[in-house]
Amino acid sequence: MHFDLKVYFLPELKKDKMRQFFLFLALISPFFINAQKLKKAEKAQLEYMTAQVQHLASDDLEGRRAGTDAEKKAAAYIQQQFQQNGITKTSIQNFDIYDGKKVDATSFFYIDEQELKLNSDFFPFPFTKATENIEALVSPALLEPNSTWIVDLGEIVKNETLHPHFDYMNAVKNYADQLAEKGVKAVIVYNKSKEIADLSFSAQDRTPVSKIPVIYVTKAAANKYLADPEQVYNLHFKAKVSDQYRTSQNVIAYLDRGAAKTIVVGAHYDHLGYGEDGNSTDRSGVKAIHNGADDNASGTAVLLQLSKSVQTFKTKDVNYLFIAFGAEELGLLGSKHYADNPTLNLSNVKFMINLDMVGRMKENQFTIGGFGTSPYWSTLFNQPNFLSDYKVNFDTSGVGPSDHTSFYRKNIPVLFFFTGSHTDYHKPSDDADKINYLGMLKITQLLEKVLSKGETATEIAFQATKEPTMGTRKFNVTLGVMPDYSYSGVGVKIDGVTEGRPGAKAGIKAGDIILKIGDIATNSMDGYMNALGSFEKGQSTIVIVKRGEEEIKLPIEF
Repeated sequence: MHFDLKVYFLPELKKDKMRQFFLFLALISPFFINAQKLKKAEKAQLEYMTAQVQHLASDDLEGRRAGTDAEKKAAAYIQQQFQQNGITKTSIQNFDIYDGKKVDATSFFYIDEQELKLNSDFFPFPFTKATENIEALVSPALLEPNSTWIVDLGEIVKNETLHPHFDYMNAVKNYADQLAEKGVKAVIVYNKSKEIADLSFSAQDRTPVSKIPVIYVTKAAANKYLADPEQVYNLHFKAKVSDQYRTSQNVIAYLDRGAAKTIVVGAHYDHLGYGEDGNSTDRSGVKAIHNGADDNASGTAVLLQLSKSVQTFKTKDVNYLFIAFGAEELGLLGSKHYADNPTLNLSNVKFMINLDMVGRMKENQFTIGGFGTSPYWSTLFNQPNFLSDYKVNFDTSGVGPSDHTSFYRKNIPVLFFFTGSHTDYHKPSDDADKINYLGMLKITQLLEKVLSKGETATEIAFQATKEPTMGTRKFNVTLGVMPDYSYSGVGVKIDGVTEGRPGAKAGIKAGDIILKIGDIATNSMDGYMNALGSFEKGQSTIVIVKRGEEEIKLPIEF
């Protein structure tokens, strides 16, 4: 849950070991003593889902980080499982994930024929204009037009160093653009200040491209290679920064019955890998695989089981679309990509069910989100004895930290099944041995009832709901908007706006790109967070948004 090909088969040897594993646990575990009371079909479901979780959450798949070979391996396995379950129409939907900026390998920097090392001695600013070879004789003490300048960072930012939300990148970029107007060809920024910490290359920075090349020289390198401000230095450099991407996949299985309507069932299968994207909650500093057994091997296992279960229903009134989403942990990217690039007409989707973290049920208690997205859900779940074996907490909102949100945004009724968070969330300790497999079976049995009833329901009308504010940090103020995490351009693109909140009252609309809040540029999500963190309730400011090709100033009060 976001709160970031070869086909592999389970060989017969592994199946035999699995049966031996179940036999062993049946002798020693109260869990399997209870499981022995199950019917034959229920035992088969239990064994199947257990096998899926253990495989998907094994070290072999290295945490299924989006855009890696491990995720591709998991996707191929899931596709093979759909096919083995009798669904012949399967496909892989690839999509790109913006992975920030990278310095091109051809970049270099020499001072007096001494080569500086990338990152430890120098780096191009992420917003730098690309340049081919530039050679110049320059002194920091003699700054002439139509030449390359060597400038102290402290002179650029001057008295702004104590500002808690000061944006060094934006300040340097604006300074360089001003110099470009004077004919300066490039700027070398060095840092000898005791008050200003060394800057580092920020791959996620989305400051607009500068008008001239801008290169940073670290403190150690500046003290070594630029020690004398009166000296004339022979510079030779080349700088290029480009966007980088990695590719993730949605795994799609379509049970085509030629019906007019389709039910979508989804679960994300990606997880955190080794925590490289900074979304781990583990603070030990030890590199470890995050297997994501609950998040979300559990939901994927139920998804695969349901792809078998629905084929046993007596009614055949709808088609089924099963989707294992990639890159959910990076901001619902897989489901958003599918919703924007569907393989069928979304107007023909009856409803969507999302399964995320359904493996830790305690005392038959769990949450169903999306309850308010259709009046039908109240009718369904209030039927006598429909929930007699469960303790359900209902959440009305169609928006949440998982993939159903992408379908709710398309005016599709949704349900979201979730058994709750826990101390292993986004940690290497979220392993298969902590899953409540009997709880997963109970969730599956309820879902079978929901899907069976939903097949024959004549009217499942969409209904908009109130939306909570999304975010991972706590602030004193909020705009009441949902960012589009798949957007890789300058600014923060808005995917949804909550009515009655400051953003909506100011006139911010879905599709707007927020460029600035007050005096703080929102070139990235970090800039956006810093901007929000600088305001208190009751304060007012101006928000600058880009709408189409027009920049609009909107007064806002928090």
